[in-house]
Order: sequence, then C-alpha cells, then structure tokens
Amino acid sequence: MAEIGDLEQDIEALTKEIDFLTDKRDSLKTKVKLNNRSLLTKHPLVKDFQSLFDSFPHLFDTLSNQVPETNPDDYEVDSLLLKGPEIARQEIFKEPNDVQRIVEHKVFDDSISNLLGKNIMSSVPKHKSWPTNPINSGLIEKIRLENAYRLFGITYFPVVDPSDLRKNEATNEMIVTRDMLGIRLEIFNERDSKFEKPYYILLKKNSKTLAWELFKHTIPVYIDVQNSFQNSTTVPITTYEDVYLFAKEVYINLAKGSERRQQLIELEQEGLVTDLQVDLESAQVSFVLNGLQIQLLLNDQHVVSCFAKDHGDSELGNIEQLFLGPLRELKHTIRHLKN
Repeated sequence: MAEIGDLEQDIEALTKEIDFLTDKRDSLKTKVKLNNRSLLTKHPLVKDFQSLFDSFPHLFDTLSNQVPETNPDDYEVDSLLLKGPEIARQEIFKEPNDVQRIVEHKVFDDSISNLLGKNIMSSVPKHKSWPTNPINSGLIEKIRLENAYRLFGITYFPVVDPSDLRKNEATNEMIVTRDMLGIRLEIFNERDSKFEKPYYILLKKNSKTLAWELFKHTIPVYIDVQNSFQNSTTVPITTYEDVYLFAKEVYINLAKGSERRQQLIELEQEGLVTDLQVDLESAQVSFVLNGLQIQLLLNDQHVVSCFAKDHGDSELGNIEQLFLGPLRELKHTIRHLKN
C-alpha cells in the first residue's frame, strides 16, 4: 500500500510539473508572437496599410501568422508509379465511372507544384460529382490566404517562361535557367464595390547581374512603365522591396485614373450631364450640359483646362473659368449651373 501511495504522489508531482511547463511554454509563445508583431508593425510595407489594419485588427493577425504546415501524406507519390505496368493497368480502372489518371510532370515551380493535383486537370463529366481529396481542404485555405493578400492590391505570383526550361540530361528533369516573377495589380472600384480587371507585370532576372528586368506587362499605354521601372529606385532592382516600390508607383497611377473615371461616371448616372465621353487615362473629358458641349482637360485630381463650344454668349469665358479647380468640386459646379 505504501508503494501505491508513493506512486500516486509521484504522478501528482509530475502532473503539476507538466502543467507548470505547459503554462511556461504558452507564455513564451505569447511573448514571441508579441515581439514578432512589434517588429512587423515597424516594417515600411506594413505602415502603408496601417489605417486598414486599424479598421480590421484581425486581418493583421491573419497576415502575420505563418501558414500552417500541410500533411506530407496529402502529397505522397502515387503508389501506381511504383508498381509494374501490368499491375498498374489493372488498377487504373477499378470502377466503370473512374476517371483516367493524368500523367504528371515537373514543369511548375516548386512553390506551387504541390497545389496542382490530378483532379484539377481532369475532365470530369457534368453528371459526376467532384471527387473528394484531402488536398482540396489545404488548397482552399491557401486560396483564402492569397485572397487576403490580394485585398491590398499588389501581389506577387510565381511564373515560368517555357523558353527558359532546359532538360537536365543527368537527372532527366526540367530545370529553370532564369528566374521570373509576376506582379498582379488590382484596383478596387468603390462605386461598383468590386475589384476591376487586374493588370499584370512580368519581370525576369538577369543571370549575370541578378537584377530584375522588365519583360512584359498589360499596363495602359498612358503610364510610362519603363520610366517608372528605371526611376523607382536609385539602384538596380534586386530585392522584393525594390520590386514593391516600383509596383506601388504604377499602382498609384492606376488608382488615380480609376478614381477620376468613377467621379466622372457618377455625373452621368445622377443625370447631371449627358453624352459623357472619357479617354483611357480619364484625362480628356467631354459632355453636354444645358445644351453646351463642354470639354475638360484633367491633370491628376484637378481640372486644368475647359472649353465650351456652340455658345455665343458673352459670359462664355466666365463659364469656362467655373470648371477649373479640384475635380471633387466639379459636381457642385455643375449642379449650380443647372439650377
């Protein structure tokens, strides 16, 4: 009986020690998390979105946390590849409704290859339900995290140019000879409460200088992307921070054009003007107001020039002067003239 009592005391002592160590571990985790948060809040990229973080504090926690590790079993090699051809052929179609397996390859970047499964590329009949696979849940979480990053308007994504692929004769695998980076720019349209069509910029890394070079883009012609790329930093662009400074400059120009276009479209939607015509840059504008054909020239968020034709009144010059000034006051000016 004495031995049993001693064992119970030992178990109780060990339990208390485990609880103490658990509390200490949790305390250290909290301390490390707070320290990391303090360091992140001082980062220049985070400061750009501080107002958004203040409005949505949970968003900062989501973005600052590391992505949970996935289960290696979800991405294990297909067992059919390790079996003989006869056995493999027998196991390909276990049931009449089974979908033929897709031959996999190693073309994609390692950072995204684990997200591409055979189910994604299968041509499944409409009457057949989408197969359940453990990888789907992990993929959904990654998509949600990516969407959270895309809220900020500037995101990177991996990409490979097929012309940069070479076959390694020794290992019989495809290797990428030149790094490439994709930049996605998305402008949020506050009038329509949705994101506009995204713009893309592709960069390639110089194999000798290791500096990024402008490859291709879908940015409108009125934005001098090449000039922004060369002048966004005082040194060659070699880091992701440098790339961000360049992308941010282009993004701001796109956002300003979108903001001008939204303000101008509101004029016609509210019935203040008719026959509204806006160029791609939203810098040259024309519309009809009280029978007058008004033409405006915008620079940034200001009306710098105005011309009214088909009007012989002596007060024509005064009318043109009324339109000059901040774009945000244009709606008030038009309402005043209509009344």
